[in-house]
Amino acid sequence: RSTVGTQTYTAPAITVANDLTTTNDNILFNNAFSLTGASIMSTGVGIGNITYSGTVNGGQNLIASAGTGDVVALADIGGVTPLTSFTATGTNIDGLAITTTGNQTYTGATTFTGAMTTNTAGDIDVTGALTAGSTISADTTGNIAVSGALNAANTVTSGSGDITVGGLTTMNNTFSTTGGNIGLTGGIALNVTPLLVS
Repeated sequence: RSTVGTQTYTAPAITVANDLTTTNDNILFNNAFSLTGASIMSTGVGIGNITYSGTVNGGQNLIASAGTGDVVALADIGGVTPLTSFTATGTNIDGLAITTTGNQTYTGATTFTGAMTTNTAGDIDVTGALTAGSTISADTTGNIAVSGALNAANTVTSGSGDITVGGLTTMNNTFSTTGGNIGLTGGIALNVTPLLVS
């Protein structure tokens, strides 16, 4: 579905299996929705926010591209049925908790107050700064990469993959990988006695 104006979805039971696009206007989900097919949601290259007010579930790929707008998730993503992958692009990306079986990719200043989890072999890749209010976990062979600053309130675990941060790393708990490397090249700010396990 492609429109010039804002798209707003308010039905109590919403399923999405196709692409949704606007021309610099908002895409708003006022209730929970389930993915029954892969979906690209795009507001164009200019302003226009993508907002998920309810939970998002379904074993599919979801791309949320907000141009110079924001991507905002006000409820958990993948909490019941993990998404296959999630890609978000915007000036700011704000969420609660997210679980995928595959990759999570973010381009923009990213903040999650809940856990960020890939529970099979996916990577967590952030182009920009990341503020994480809970755990960051990339299971098995997954890597965690943040190009900007990382403020991590809890543990950061990458299975056997690597953890790399290009900006200042603010550590409040353990960073660990069972077989990969930890590279914090932008400096470290310590709020507790840290433990780096590689």
